[in-house]
Amino acid sequence: MINPGSDRPVFRQLADLLRERIRAGQPLPSTLHISQEFGIGRNTVRKALDVLVGDGLIVVRNGYGPVVLEQAEGGEVETVRLYRGSEVTVRLPTEQDRYELGLPLTAVVPIVEVTVGGRSKIYRGDRVRLTSA
Repeated sequence: MINPGSDRPVFRQLADLLRERIRAGQPLPSTLHISQEFGIGRNTVRKALDVLVGDGLIVVRNGYGPVVLEQAEGGEVETVRLYRGSEVTVRLPTEQDRYELGLPLTAVVPIVEVTVGGRSKIYRGDRVRLTSA
């Protein structure tokens, strides 16, 4: 429940409530529906969603509303085997990479792109281990 008389800003209270829904596996409704549900302005809802975007929990695209991103389990490291002819590129993420990997907009995490036979796959640089075959 949101307490307008609290010392904590309303948008932060809302961000906490929405974060709980995300952790419970619930999708988020549109900005309009959130605004109506909690009886607060859409600008306040947008500020709360901005907090969740910054945390890497959601992305917001015009016309689609908030989309919950898949979260990596506890920072597990994925081992990727490199075979003969594999190409590895390390770079900064594009907006699309951030969306696909669930990276926060503020995170400075390199992307590892592995290409084999013309097919590429990207990995979070902080959660991948490369080994030779």
